[in-house]
Amino acid sequence: MADDLRLAVLLPSEYTYYRRAAVGFTAWCREHGVGIAFGDPALSPLDLLRGMGVAGVVTQASSEQRASEFAACGLPVINISALTQIRAIPSVLTDNRAVGRLAAEHLLDLGLRSFACVGIDGHFYSRERQAGFSETVSARGYPCRHLAPAGFTHREYAERLPAWLAALPKPVGVLAGNDQRARGLVEFVRQAGIAIPEQLALVGVDDDEFFCGTSPVPLSSVDPDALTLGRTAAALLAGMARGAPAPTATVLVPPRAVVARQSSDVLAVADPQLAIALRFLRTHACERIQIGDVLARVPMSRRSLERAVRDAIGRSPAQEILRLRLEHARWLLRESTQSVGAIARACGFGTARQFVVTFHRKVGEPPGAFRRRITGRGEVAPRRTVPVTVTVPNHRRA
Repeated sequence: MADDLRLAVLLPSEYTYYRRAAVGFTAWCREHGVGIAFGDPALSPLDLLRGMGVAGVVTQASSEQRASEFAACGLPVINISALTQIRAIPSVLTDNRAVGRLAAEHLLDLGLRSFACVGIDGHFYSRERQAGFSETVSARGYPCRHLAPAGFTHREYAERLPAWLAALPKPVGVLAGNDQRARGLVEFVRQAGIAIPEQLALVGVDDDEFFCGTSPVPLSSVDPDALTLGRTAAALLAGMARGAPAPTATVLVPPRAVVARQSSDVLAVADPQLAIALRFLRTHACERIQIGDVLARVPMSRRSLERAVRDAIGRSPAQEILRLRLEHARWLLRESTQSVGAIARACGFGTARQFVVTFHRKVGEPPGAFRRRITGRGEVAPRRTVPVTVTVPNHRRA
């Protein structure tokens, strides 16, 4: 039932991240009968909000000064920008350290043992992504090299980048600060004669269809789940406008997934038999295969296979099969309308009950609750999710 509540959306429309957040915000408001007003985020808050008749604002506060200007308006306000750390007003942000961790786990799963980050100078979200990435690979015993163009111009950055890329131990997994930076990096890498993904596997952030799709090598990217972020911000802001207290700490929304494309489509293992085994696991995991099916394709003993797979990816073959099945299940729960029973069969589980029990134990919630939370059908508070990689359906290696 509609009420008199009306909220303002003051977000730039030229960035995919903010557009998706605005769509999520709008969807929540429409579902809950809340009015919406859109305005130009470049105007001063007082000029912008005068006459709009709104009870709260979601915005991009690109500086502490800008946040203070909004705070002075006397309305509940939520910031969703991580360009810098904001303290003057509450924030709902992507968990950017989790973004870095997710990218690192994806590259570690490819068998890579050399890692690097190309960041964006002065941006808080980039520092957080690099920190999460570096912490994850360091915990597995691997160093991480960093390049952020701090204190020098784009031209100086362009002059330094080729030598830095050439010095990286290959093959290497690289996280770029966002998809735009990753798209530009592809050009430098190709000019340096470095093969993507065979020598350099690359992951960006934002899953921006323009940058990922127009890159000479289609880009793998972490989807930060801005839709859920927008819905979360709307629910909190509506509550604040009705008298609920503002959150005392930044609300972090976990990223959705790594969307894997050609730029990270590689298995970086030296042993060709192990590569065959890992590729077979990833291709056939949902066909109810067993370890014997893998052994039938490689001249290895069960013990040797177990040891080699664990050394390469940190999991046993059985654990990898289960991980891949659950990964595909999460994709189907999110992207399809199939029943839980149909998904259980499609992912290689013997029964729907086995699937539900296993999914709940490993992911932390039943499949139905996961689907409601991820698709937005029903409101569930944000929570940290198990990292997942989604491979674009029907992808074929160029």
